[in-house]
Amino acid sequence: MKKTIFFYANFRTYDHTLGITRKVYSEIDAFRKQGYEVYYSGYKADGVAIFNDNDEVISEKKYLLNIGMLNHILRRKMIMDLCIDFMKQYSGDFEFSYARYHFFDREYIKLLKTLKSKSQKVIVEAHSAPKFAKSFSPMTYVAWKDKRWNKKAKQYVDLVASMSDEDKLWGIHTVKISNGINADQIRIHNYNGNEDEINLIAVSFEGPVHGYDRVLRGIKEYYKKGGTRKITFHIVGSVLPSTESLITKLGLEDNCVKYGPKAGNELDDIYDKANLAIGCLANHRIGSFFGSALKTKEYIAKGIPFIYGWREKVLENFKYGKRFELCEEPIDMFCVIEFYDALSKTNLAENIRACLSYRDTWEYQMQVVVNAYRALL
Repeated sequence: MKKTIFFYANFRTYDHTLGITRKVYSEIDAFRKQGYEVYYSGYKADGVAIFNDNDEVISEKKYLLNIGMLNHILRRKMIMDLCIDFMKQYSGDFEFSYARYHFFDREYIKLLKTLKSKSQKVIVEAHSAPKFAKSFSPMTYVAWKDKRWNKKAKQYVDLVASMSDEDKLWGIHTVKISNGINADQIRIHNYNGNEDEINLIAVSFEGPVHGYDRVLRGIKEYYKKGGTRKITFHIVGSVLPSTESLITKLGLEDNCVKYGPKAGNELDDIYDKANLAIGCLANHRIGSFFGSALKTKEYIAKGIPFIYGWREKVLENFKYGKRFELCEEPIDMFCVIEFYDALSKTNLAENIRACLSYRDTWEYQMQVVVNAYRALL
């Protein structure tokens, strides 16, 4: 008989253009491969819901109004309340609950307390070491609440699945994991552009940590200093208003192509226009210098070389990625071009993908979590 776990996840179940959506579904699938039935929570287009092991909605609450920004704010409390009500009504117990970190406040502590009452153990996934940008005023209040309430975490949390290098978070022992990947679900890269050109690609819902401004200022500096190679920046996903303004301010409209959110074959085709990918280049803006980026693993599985800023254990001695210091300086495009030109282009995509191992899969990472859970018993 399968054992059952509950996965508190705050993700858009309906939007597969988002890396977080693909990630959570991969984690759920990995837990199932460990022999577990998985109940989980998530956002729907019209509300919040809880799903059973067959991905069927078994409890839901719909938004009262069709106002996107308002619902974006309300959905956090709505999904926590739904999970708490479900737990109270659920007749059995869960072997353990696995909850994504969702910053600490009264509501999140109440959720964790309820999960603890219905589970042998509670594990919180700190998908990155919790940091907050002091310069981003709305997050300053969130940071204050988190600092006030996270002291209660160890009353209800038995283990933290951490993607940082910290042995403890919130006074709780960690088990170290990293983002995984399902390489067989990713179409391998096949660059079809001019080898003399540099075609950069970034795929994300842009935030300050992505550092697109560093890339744009780097392109501008490259041409000011006499650079002659054609550089095009392909931007897939959402773009911050500040980035839109900077493109115009620097006069780089002809160097930037914006596609909006894309997925599937359409996204794969855009990848094939690029020969170099962009990872996060400004994590220092939230005080984070070490971690595990899902996008990094996706680039390796895709088979495209890339530049990045975070220190990642998996990338130590990795010759197909070029790390730049986390700072506010423009990215040196002369250095980028030198890195790319030095790479052998023979079977490049296949050679990059070959760097992945079983340890890079979600199945392995969730096995690490399950083993750590069992060690607590």
